[in-house]
Amino acid sequence: MEDLKHNRRVPLKSEAPNEKQLLQSVAQLAQAIQQNLALPTDVLKELRSKTFRPSSESVEALRNYHEGMELERQGNHLEAAKRFEASVQADPGFALAYSRLGQTYSNLRNDDKAEQFSRKAVDLSDKLPPQERYLIQANYAQVSNDNRKAIESYENLEKVSPDDMDVHFHLGGLYESTGAYDKARAELAKVLAIDPNQVDALLATGRVEIRSKNPKGSLDYLNRGLSLAVQLDNPDGKATILNAIGAAYEQLNKPEEALRNYGESLAI
Repeated sequence: MEDLKHNRRVPLKSEAPNEKQLLQSVAQLAQAIQQNLALPTDVLKELRSKTFRPSSESVEALRNYHEGMELERQGNHLEAAKRFEASVQADPGFALAYSRLGQTYSNLRNDDKAEQFSRKAVDLSDKLPPQERYLIQANYAQVSNDNRKAIESYENLEKVSPDDMDVHFHLGGLYESTGAYDKARAELAKVLAIDPNQVDALLATGRVEIRSKNPKGSLDYLNRGLSLAVQLDNPDGKATILNAIGAAYEQLNKPEEALRNYGESLAI
């Protein structure tokens, strides 16, 4: 680790004898980095209290979990569901992976499975750290269409995790669902400030503009999302965005363009 201010270099090393102890070694490495940071004690204490890692000791489960999260952000819900399913198979007690699986099925409009897996996540969450438990409860409220409770939960999570783009994204989605489009736009802007290439956030922003009667303003976000979906070879995301582009052109009174995009979406 390089300390540029004091012109010093600190070597850090942590070894794991096998894969099972890999996560413990990573935690030790993180602690060593924190101890060498030139920060006041109270700041370090706050940093450690906000450190968040999903509660699983299975490297395979965590690998599939993070791959699933990335696919979700790309709008590829079909492939994301497969990763989350692989994650809970590797660790049947992995509550947060069940919660994400439930959310993914909700995005796929499979309400029965969304309820089933989200409920299982809640059942497994009793002994988890508070932040993780609250996130699972917020996800369950959203899947259960309890928008008031979900918004309250995500707003509280946002206070303790102001840089968590997934919290901003889901809060934006909830504001959109309840017609609070200005608030939705603000939350989604925070997501895109962190990751300008998040396909799901580009789609959601375009959708908010359409619902705000600003179809022309939606097309920039939707076309950017469409280009990324094509680059990522993501037919699921591409079809969804084409459908939204069709809605924008319909609102712009351009029926031929609307029909073309709807048709391409249906073909996929």
